[in-house]
Amino acid sequence: HTHFTTEHIGVARGRYADARIVVHPECSPEVAALSDAVGSTGFIVQYVRDAAPGSTIIVGTEINLVKRLALENPDKRVVELHRSLCPNMFKIDLEKLLWTLENIGKVNVVTVSDTIKGDARKALKRMLDLPCT
Repeated sequence: HTHFTTEHIGVARGRYADARIVVHPECSPEVAALSDAVGSTGFIVQYVRDAAPGSTIIVGTEINLVKRLALENPDKRVVELHRSLCPNMFKIDLEKLLWTLENIGKVNVVTVSDTIKGDARKALKRMLDLPCT
């Protein structure tokens, strides 16, 4: 998401004067500063859902998510800040997913020391112990 530029923000603001711009935090600090909101993928999804019907939301993230948000929110105009394809998203296909599932425990094995496991377990327990609001 680092290939979004301040120029893209300027063009979008010129094209859609009343639009809100939301971008992923992997954008540059300059792009984030010129946007109306910055957040994770989940944040962006909720931001679009919460927008008023009839509004225009310009989204700075991977194009397939932007297209999905446009389909899921037909009462809003959802457009991309700039066409962006995430190369990592295209590394996963059904064949590779099946291979990974068939080889669980044999490939892509991550080994973590007992000290790190203990600290991680403690952090997760503290998060899970927090009251839900």
